[in-house]
Amino acid sequence: MKTKIIVFLAFICCSVFSLTAQERNITGTVSSADDDMPLPGVSIIVQGTTRGVTTDFDGNYSIKASQGEVLEYSFIGFTTQTVIVANQSKIDVIMETDTQALEEIVVVGYGTQKKTDLTSAIATIEPVDLKKTPAAQVVQGFQGKVAGVQISSKGSPGETPEINIRGLNSLYGNSAPLFVVDGMFYRNIDFLNASEIKDISILKDASASSIYGVRAANGVVLITTKSGSYERETEIEFTTRYGIQRAQNVLKMANAEQFTVFAYESGSQSEIASIEKAMQRFGRSRINPDIPNVNTDWYKEVLRDASTSSNDLQITGGSEKVAYSLGGNFFTQNGILNMKNSYKRYNLRAKADTKVKDWLTVGGSFLYSNSVKYDDEGSAWQLTYYAVPILPVFDNNFTNANPLPYSDAKELGYRNNQNPFALMDNSDKRGERRRTTAGFFTKFQIVPDKLNFKSKLSYNYRADNERILLLPYFVTDDYQRSLEKSSITNNNRVREDYVWDNVLTYTNSFNEHDLTLMAGTSYREEKQNFFGTKGNFYPGGTFDRNKENTWYISYTSEESRISYNSVNGKNDRGENFRFYGFSYFGRAAYKYKDRYLAYATLRAEGSNKYDETHVYLPSFGLGWIMSEESFMSNLSLVNYLKFRAGWGRLANDAVPASIPQNATPISTVFNDTRYSGFQFSTAADNISWEFTEELNIGITSTLFNNQLSLEADYFIKDTKNLVIPVLPLVGTETSFQNVGSVRNKGFEISGTWNGEINEDFGYTIHK
Repeated sequence: MKTKIIVFLAFICCSVFSLTAQERNITGTVSSADDDMPLPGVSIIVQGTTRGVTTDFDGNYSIKASQGEVLEYSFIGFTTQTVIVANQSKIDVIMETDTQALEEIVVVGYGTQKKTDLTSAIATIEPVDLKKTPAAQVVQGFQGKVAGVQISSKGSPGETPEINIRGLNSLYGNSAPLFVVDGMFYRNIDFLNASEIKDISILKDASASSIYGVRAANGVVLITTKSGSYERETEIEFTTRYGIQRAQNVLKMANAEQFTVFAYESGSQSEIASIEKAMQRFGRSRINPDIPNVNTDWYKEVLRDASTSSNDLQITGGSEKVAYSLGGNFFTQNGILNMKNSYKRYNLRAKADTKVKDWLTVGGSFLYSNSVKYDDEGSAWQLTYYAVPILPVFDNNFTNANPLPYSDAKELGYRNNQNPFALMDNSDKRGERRRTTAGFFTKFQIVPDKLNFKSKLSYNYRADNERILLLPYFVTDDYQRSLEKSSITNNNRVREDYVWDNVLTYTNSFNEHDLTLMAGTSYREEKQNFFGTKGNFYPGGTFDRNKENTWYISYTSEESRISYNSVNGKNDRGENFRFYGFSYFGRAAYKYKDRYLAYATLRAEGSNKYDETHVYLPSFGLGWIMSEESFMSNLSLVNYLKFRAGWGRLANDAVPASIPQNATPISTVFNDTRYSGFQFSTAADNISWEFTEELNIGITSTLFNNQLSLEADYFIKDTKNLVIPVLPLVGTETSFQNVGSVRNKGFEISGTWNGEINEDFGYTIHK
């Protein structure tokens, strides 16, 4: 027994000695490779455990670790390092700056550039930030994320927000930027969903956007959608979201008691008479017999909680030769106005690249989008604001009312009807948009990693159908919309765009020189056909309120034209146009010693739209990465500092080539006799390009071990040859000519702070 105890004690002592021998206290100092200065706040953990410490102000640390365990050193702005513990008790670590953020690749016109090589004002948005603010339109997520970019929206379901980059450049033309999605061109991206986006670049100044020519006068938004990857297993991602929208800060109106007290205190005889009529018509309140038995909160009646939902499916993957992605989205949104006010959209998207040979890649993309939107009745808001609380929504005294007995404020002595529900329930504004987009490309690697050629053909088809139906209703003789005054409007617009781009790109690095040259051609063609008609209903027509198929105007056959007797006073109109143009463009980007930058582009734009068929749009930029200079090496505060300047010239072809003459009927009275006539506007058939020149000076920097990023820009943008209305000639209205000018200038600054709480938690502040 004594022998067993001795053996057991010896085993315990050996175990304790072994454990003590393996685990020891490791000390050391962590410093920066750039300046040998100590780094405070570096996170040090033992991998696979919860043991961890951080360095003090002098970069010192102390941690317990065993032989064979791995110490991991991490700090924002530096490359994470690992060290295997051997038999040492002191480990000093020198951390290298993580240049991944600065070496980030940014999409630019017809290519890409390193972020460090940019000389223009180009901003990027992380797609993950868009997902945090789900919305019907992707551009709504831009709000507050990029300096100099303003987004305005009424908030109606499916409404395309207005986006403005650095001020308004045109009074008569379109002020929206050009959207380039996977190399295809659009004026809006209402078909796109945030979950489909891989990266976004916004070209804010002329030196960056002039490569796109006359379509880029208002800036350019470049978007790349998600793609598959070669030799990657299939991944399926499904995301669903549901939310409720509720009106905030709703104007609080007086209730019936407050309204009555105020009317009597003000002594308004007309208001008092209306209150008396309300008590006679609807009775007196049992709680307070001095007020009518009606207390309508009109905002509560017209507003509702509106649901919104989004369902996304993304499939990506690839084999050795093929990379593919498939996606679909179904989005619904109801409006907060309590009427037929909603938006539905579904998208289907496919994208694939194939390596036919090592030097040949072909690919294509396809998208189909369908959306249906029911607009709200805008005048309902004004009626709600003026509606009195002593008026109910419905008045059952109107026994002949159709389809519902809406109340009428005129019955109480008011001049206007005030009740918004007659308009809301009997207005049907439906818009449907169908879009089909296809793109095909071929890419040749002529000299691997140096010279390549890419040809891409894009086709975009968009069909819009708008139907505005003002349905009949009857409450009283003064409050009705007769069948003869009811109307239906049908507008159909079909637009087709073709773009064929051919781009040759050369890149090379030799000694301390980096050079990129690009040259290309672009052919584009735009065709549009429009037909619209408007008419009124005959009392004996085929209209049926409950059958939507009777609400359409059809001219598909002679029989339908004869049988469609429900339309009277038809007003038909149509228009079509075809524009085409051929352009040459080129770009040169040069870098010397990783610190001196030069950039230049030129585009020769041709178009048949104006008499002046060709314009030349140059741009250039210069940059100096000051932080790469030797005299900056001792400044530990500054990690990166770049000065940049750029100038560019743009043109705008969104202004119509001609403005027709219009005749406005007018009349006057002379010697008690009325004389009628017409006032004619002056036709404009010599309208030409609007030109914009912009100078941009900026600074890009990162400070405090890359935790703080700052970017500042000052710009002056002058638009000349602006189309504006000019003073009329005698007997005519105003005319439009290229005689105006406008200047936009400003200062933009944005900053981002990346902080770390520990190895698992961090935070980002963006302003």
